[in-house]
Amino acid sequence: LTHAVEAYISTAANDFSDALAEKAVELTLEYLPKAYETPSDLTAREKMHTASCLAGMAFNAVSLGVVHGIAHALGANFHIPHGRANAMMLPYVLEYNAGLSEGSEGTEENFARVRARLARLAHLVGLSAYSEKYAAQAFIRRVYTMERSLGIPATIADAGVTKEAYAAAKAHIVESAVKDACTATNPVKMTPSGVEKILARVDKF
Repeated sequence: LTHAVEAYISTAANDFSDALAEKAVELTLEYLPKAYETPSDLTAREKMHTASCLAGMAFNAVSLGVVHGIAHALGANFHIPHGRANAMMLPYVLEYNAGLSEGSEGTEENFARVRARLARLAHLVGLSAYSEKYAAQAFIRRVYTMERSLGIPATIADAGVTKEAYAAAKAHIVESAVKDACTATNPVKMTPSGVEKILARVDKF
Protein backbone atom coordinates (compact mmCIF):
# COMPACT_ATOMS: atom_id res chain seq x y z
CA LEU A 1 0.00 0.00 0.00
CA THR A 2 2.80 2.40 0.85
CA HIS A 3 4.56 1.64 -2.42
CA ALA A 4 1.38 2.33 -4.38
CA VAL A 5 0.31 5.50 -2.57
CA GLU A 6 3.76 7.07 -2.52
CA ALA A 7 4.19 6.32 -6.23
CA TYR A 8 0.78 7.89 -6.87
CA ILE A 9 1.71 11.19 -5.20
CA SER A 10 5.35 11.16 -6.35
CA THR A 11 6.47 14.25 -8.21
CA ALA A 12 7.49 11.91 -11.04
CA ALA A 13 4.09 10.16 -11.31
CA ASN A 14 2.75 9.62 -14.81
CA ASP A 15 -0.21 7.95 -16.52
CA PHE A 16 1.45 4.54 -16.55
CA SER A 17 2.47 4.56 -12.88
CA ASP A 18 -0.94 5.94 -11.92
CA ALA A 19 -2.73 3.01 -13.52
CA LEU A 20 -0.52 0.52 -11.69
CA ALA A 21 -0.79 2.34 -8.36
CA GLU A 22 -4.56 2.80 -8.50
CA LYS A 23 -5.17 -0.91 -9.07
CA ALA A 24 -2.71 -1.83 -6.33
CA VAL A 25 -4.54 0.41 -3.85
CA GLU A 26 -7.93 -1.03 -4.79
CA LEU A 27 -6.73 -4.61 -4.40
CA THR A 28 -4.87 -3.98 -1.16
CA LEU A 29 -7.71 -2.26 0.66
CA GLU A 30 -10.09 -5.03 -0.37
CA TYR A 31 -7.94 -8.10 0.08
CA LEU A 32 -5.27 -7.38 2.71
CA PRO A 33 -7.74 -7.54 5.64
CA LYS A 34 -9.15 -10.77 4.22
CA ALA A 35 -5.71 -12.33 3.83
CA TYR A 36 -4.81 -11.25 7.37
CA GLU A 37 -8.02 -12.47 9.00
CA THR A 38 -8.24 -15.71 7.01
CA PRO A 39 -4.76 -16.89 5.98
CA SER A 40 -6.29 -19.89 4.20
CA ASP A 41 -8.11 -17.57 1.76
CA LEU A 42 -5.96 -18.29 -1.28
CA THR A 43 -7.86 -15.87 -3.49
CA ALA A 44 -7.07 -13.01 -1.12
CA ARG A 45 -3.43 -14.05 -0.93
CA GLU A 46 -3.17 -14.26 -4.72
CA LYS A 47 -4.72 -10.79 -5.06
CA MET A 48 -2.14 -9.45 -2.60
CA HIS A 49 0.67 -10.97 -4.66
CA THR A 50 -0.77 -9.13 -7.66
CA ALA A 51 -1.12 -5.88 -5.71
CA SER A 52 2.45 -6.14 -4.47
CA CYS A 53 3.75 -6.61 -8.01
CA LEU A 54 1.69 -3.73 -9.41
CA ALA A 55 2.86 -1.40 -6.65
CA GLY A 56 6.45 -2.44 -7.20
CA MET A 57 6.16 -1.69 -10.90
CA ALA A 58 4.70 1.73 -10.08
CA PHE A 59 7.39 2.85 -7.69
CA ASN A 60 10.16 1.35 -9.79
CA ALA A 61 9.14 3.82 -12.48
CA VAL A 62 8.60 6.96 -10.41
CA SER A 63 10.22 6.39 -6.98
CA LEU A 64 8.58 7.10 -3.62
CA GLY A 65 8.61 9.72 -0.85
CA VAL A 66 9.52 10.58 2.71
CA VAL A 67 7.56 7.66 4.21
CA HIS A 68 10.38 5.53 2.85
CA GLY A 69 13.02 8.09 3.77
CA ILE A 70 11.98 7.87 7.42
CA ALA A 71 11.30 4.12 7.36
CA HIS A 72 14.77 3.40 6.00
CA ALA A 73 16.30 5.36 8.89
CA LEU A 74 14.07 3.72 11.51
CA GLY A 75 14.92 0.30 10.17
CA ALA A 76 18.65 1.01 10.08
CA ASN A 77 18.70 2.32 13.64
CA PHE A 78 16.17 0.08 15.39
CA HIS A 79 15.72 -2.94 13.08
CA ILE A 80 12.01 -2.29 12.73
CA PRO A 81 10.85 -4.44 9.78
CA HIS A 82 10.66 -2.27 6.68
CA GLY A 83 6.99 -2.88 5.90
CA ARG A 84 6.00 -2.19 9.49
CA ALA A 85 7.96 1.07 9.60
CA ASN A 86 6.43 2.17 6.30
CA ALA A 87 2.92 1.36 7.47
CA MET A 88 3.44 3.16 10.78
CA MET A 89 4.54 6.36 9.03
CA LEU A 90 2.13 6.32 6.07
CA PRO A 91 -0.99 8.04 7.48
CA TYR A 92 1.03 10.73 9.26
CA VAL A 93 3.08 11.54 6.19
CA LEU A 94 -0.04 11.67 4.03
CA GLU A 95 -1.58 14.21 6.41
CA TYR A 96 1.60 16.27 6.27
CA ASN A 97 1.89 16.11 2.49
CA ALA A 98 -1.75 17.12 2.08
CA GLY A 99 -1.41 20.07 4.42
CA LEU A 100 -3.80 18.45 6.88
CA SER A 101 -1.54 18.31 9.91
CA GLU A 102 -0.46 21.22 12.07
CA GLY A 103 2.73 22.83 10.86
CA SER A 104 2.89 21.25 7.41
CA GLU A 105 5.58 23.06 5.44
CA GLY A 106 4.95 23.52 1.74
CA THR A 107 2.99 25.43 -0.85
CA GLU A 108 -0.78 25.37 -1.12
CA GLU A 109 -0.34 24.29 -4.74
CA ASN A 110 1.52 21.17 -3.62
CA PHE A 111 -0.93 20.45 -0.82
CA ALA A 112 -3.87 20.79 -3.22
CA ARG A 113 -2.27 18.35 -5.67
CA VAL A 114 -1.83 15.75 -2.96
CA ARG A 115 -5.39 16.24 -1.69
CA ALA A 116 -6.72 15.82 -5.23
CA ARG A 117 -4.75 12.62 -5.72
CA LEU A 118 -5.85 11.16 -2.38
CA ALA A 119 -9.44 12.17 -3.13
CA ARG A 120 -9.18 10.19 -6.36
CA LEU A 121 -8.03 7.14 -4.41
CA ALA A 122 -10.87 7.67 -1.95
CA HIS A 123 -13.35 7.60 -4.83
CA LEU A 124 -11.79 4.45 -6.25
CA VAL A 125 -12.33 2.57 -2.99
CA GLY A 126 -15.88 3.80 -2.45
CA LEU A 127 -15.32 6.70 -0.08
CA SER A 128 -17.25 9.84 -0.89
CA ALA A 129 -17.09 13.41 0.42
CA TYR A 130 -18.22 16.81 -0.80
CA SER A 131 -14.70 18.23 -1.14
CA GLU A 132 -11.25 16.99 -2.04
CA LYS A 133 -10.05 17.88 1.44
CA TYR A 134 -12.63 15.71 3.18
CA ALA A 135 -12.21 12.91 0.66
CA ALA A 136 -8.47 12.94 1.29
CA GLN A 137 -9.10 12.83 5.03
CA ALA A 138 -11.50 9.93 4.55
CA PHE A 139 -8.86 7.97 2.64
CA ILE A 140 -6.24 8.60 5.32
CA ARG A 141 -8.69 7.51 8.04
CA ARG A 142 -9.37 4.33 6.07
CA VAL A 143 -5.66 3.57 5.99
CA TYR A 144 -5.24 4.35 9.69
CA THR A 145 -8.24 2.24 10.71
CA MET A 146 -7.08 -0.71 8.63
CA GLU A 147 -3.61 -0.51 10.11
CA ARG A 148 -4.97 -0.67 13.64
CA SER A 149 -6.97 -3.77 12.72
CA LEU A 150 -3.78 -5.36 11.36
CA GLY A 151 -1.77 -4.69 14.51
CA ILE A 152 0.52 -2.05 12.98
CA PRO A 153 2.18 0.03 15.73
CA ALA A 154 0.90 3.58 16.02
CA THR A 155 4.05 4.95 17.69
CA ILE A 156 7.77 4.27 17.84
CA ALA A 157 7.33 3.04 21.42
CA ASP A 158 4.71 0.57 20.19
CA ALA A 159 7.35 -0.68 17.74
CA GLY A 160 9.59 -1.64 20.67
CA VAL A 161 11.96 1.35 20.74
CA THR A 162 12.92 2.92 24.06
CA LYS A 163 12.80 6.64 24.71
CA GLU A 164 16.53 6.70 25.39
CA ALA A 165 17.47 4.87 22.19
CA TYR A 166 15.23 7.13 20.13
CA ALA A 167 16.65 10.31 21.68
CA ALA A 168 20.18 9.16 20.89
CA ALA A 169 19.37 8.39 17.26
CA LYS A 170 16.83 11.11 16.42
CA ALA A 171 19.24 13.61 14.84
CA HIS A 172 20.70 10.91 12.62
CA ILE A 173 17.22 9.71 11.63
CA VAL A 174 16.20 13.23 10.61
CA GLU A 175 19.38 13.79 8.60
CA SER A 176 19.13 10.40 6.91
CA ALA A 177 15.48 10.89 6.01
CA VAL A 178 16.11 14.26 4.36
CA LYS A 179 19.04 12.88 2.35
CA ASP A 180 17.35 9.60 1.38
CA ALA A 181 16.99 9.14 -2.38
CA CYS A 182 13.27 8.34 -2.02
CA THR A 183 12.62 11.68 -0.31
CA ALA A 184 13.66 13.53 -3.47
CA THR A 185 10.31 12.74 -5.14
CA ASN A 186 8.15 13.51 -2.10
CA PRO A 187 5.36 15.86 -3.25
CA VAL A 188 6.31 18.41 -0.60
CA LYS A 189 9.93 19.49 -0.26
CA MET A 190 11.28 18.07 2.96
CA THR A 191 13.45 19.91 5.47
CA PRO A 192 14.85 18.73 8.81
CA SER A 193 12.12 20.64 10.63
CA GLY A 194 9.49 19.01 8.43
CA VAL A 195 10.77 15.53 9.22
CA GLU A 196 10.82 16.42 12.92
CA LYS A 197 7.17 17.51 12.73
CA ILE A 198 6.20 14.19 11.15
CA LEU A 199 8.21 12.24 13.73
CA ALA A 200 6.47 14.17 16.51
CA ARG A 201 3.31 12.26 15.58
CA VAL A 202 4.94 8.91 16.41
CA ASP A 203 7.54 9.66 19.09
CA LYS A 204 5.12 9.29 21.99
CA PHE A 205 6.66 7.52 24.99
